[in-house]
Amino acid sequence: MVKKAKEPVEVVPKLVALLTPLSARDRVKAIQATFTLLGDGGADLPDVTLGSGIGGIGRDVGDVGRVGNEQMYFAQKRPRANIEELAVAARFRELRHKAESSTKAELQAVFKNARHNFVGNYRRDLENARKAGLFTRGTGRDAATLTAHGQQYADALPDRDAVKTLSGPPKGKRRKKRKAA
Repeated sequence: MVKKAKEPVEVVPKLVALLTPLSARDRVKAIQATFTLLGDGGADLPDVTLGSGIGGIGRDVGDVGRVGNEQMYFAQKRPRANIEELAVAARFRELRHKAESSTKAELQAVFKNARHNFVGNYRRDLENARKAGLFTRGTGRDAATLTAHGQQYADALPDRDAVKTLSGPPKGKRRKKRKAA
């Protein structure tokens, strides 16, 4: 005998009762795990707002719940300059794939999936982004790791006023040149 499928309206009160004692982040994890166990993989999950947007639950970790796909993320952030595009692509990888750093090939794949042209001169633009304090130095020629300032910068986009109010990257102490004796 085949069981009759229940309507979603019948199941919702039971789900709410099960999810109520959990924190918001654990609710998201539980729902994603349920999709995985059911074989849906969770790839088609609707965006869950964890950020400060309407219906959000306060500022959490950047835009982790609203990342979506690359194309949506780039459309949301609207980067103008090449260094901003690199920072947005690196931040997408941090939020979506929990990546601490990105290689040129990984960033290029983000650009391709976002339907954006990859920066024309990667090494020059990455060096300019490092000078602007968006990426760390000393990670090698190909590795790109966002600084805390770079993360805040990418998270603040597209609000240009919020970007302007960010404190700049910390400046190192400059040594005074010694006079030749």
